Amino acid sequence: MILYFSATGNSEYIAKYIGYLNNDKVINITDYLKQNKEMNFHSNTPYLVVCPIYLSTIPSIIFKALITAKLEGNKNIYFIMTCAGSGTSAAAVSLKKIAKKLNMNYRGVEHLSMPQNYLIFFKVSNEQENNEKMNKALERVPNLAKIIKENKDFNKDKVGLMHKLSIKPVEVIFNGLCIKPKKFYSTKECIGCGLCSKLCPLNNIKIINNKPIWSKKCIHCTACINHCPKQAIEYGKKTIEKNRYVAKKFKAD
Repeated sequence: MILYFSATGNSEYIAKYIGYLNNDKVINITDYLKQNKEMNFHSNTPYLVVCPIYLSTIPSIIFKALITAKLEGNKNIYFIMTCAGSGTSAAAVSLKKIAKKLNMNYRGVEHLSMPQNYLIFFKVSNEQENNEKMNKALERVPNLAKIIKENKDFNKDKVGLMHKLSIKPVEVIFNGLCIKPKKFYSTKECIGCGLCSKLCPLNNIKIINNKPIWSKKCIHCTACINHCPKQAIEYGKKTIEKNRYVAKKFKAD
């Protein structure tokens, strides 16, 4: 069984691709987050979690959702992390905690370098460059699917002590200083379609008088700003005139 969380489609594409290759069930974690539902599943195949890296590790909302989940049946769990960077960094620390909490066998983590979507801090590439990066990542997917199907291990790199000790302080500082929901706003181009509210994994956006209003639970997943059909959402001055990014949808050919 494949569980995924995806804001702009990178992790969704990988999850559905592997699901297609291994003829496995694919479930969107966002649906459970939005409804505040516990994740109780039974799978005869190994579990695979596919999600992005946030600040070198697994998003906090996914960590919290997984450690309270009930994953019955197969006792093996794999992880694939997507990110514009080049490695899983300290993610393995949290992933091992999840496996231990669930009394499951941690089979390792692999990283796929995908197109950049965090336009709040970074530049988003053009369509050609994004396609090239996506295609390069997809070349690795059949082998990863095969490893899971054959019950072999993913990468199990060790994380150094100093890196382990720095994870929480860095996360607290970043969340406190950098994640400011109040900086989101809609421009006059907004048509009040409500897509941003529908996509927000934490139900943090309400449509009032045909305009989106952000509350305080934002995690900077960037689903709202990247998916807006009119490019009518900005984050202060940091996103003005920047490209937006949404991954192509997986289609079995």
